Amino acid sequence: MGILESIRAAAYGALGAAASFLLMLGIYEGVPLVRDIPYIGSIPIIGQLATGRVATESAKAATAARAGYVELSEKTALQAQLAEERRSRLRASQLYDEAQKRATAAAQANRIANEKLQKDINKDTGADGAVWGADDLDWLSNH
Repeated sequence: MGILESIRAAAYGALGAAASFLLMLGIYEGVPLVRDIPYIGSIPIIGQLATGRVATESAKAATAARAGYVELSEKTALQAQLAEERRSRLRASQLYDEAQKRATAAAQANRIANEKLQKDINKDTGADGAVWGADDLDWLSNH
């Protein structure tokens, strides 16, 4: 029986080594059929055992990378929006200045025209019978 006992012990040792190897491989790589179950990775301990350490760590790295890209894209979008608002504000300021200049020039032209009209009225002292009334002056000043 000594030989049979030693063969049995060697077989148990080999099975133990193989089982240990498969257990470590399962923890590292995950259980093939179980890791394909949807959302199994979201269950805290079972998910890590089912998906394996490699998949868990790569998922964490992918999440961190996506978070960085999201922050970068949000920052870029906000910078572009700020630049556009600055350009719009500058353009509005330029348009306001131009409008102010045109309004000042129009007011000055109106004042000059009214002064010229007043001079023409003052010069008109002829005896043709025409009389300047308040309505005439108002119409000529405003049109």
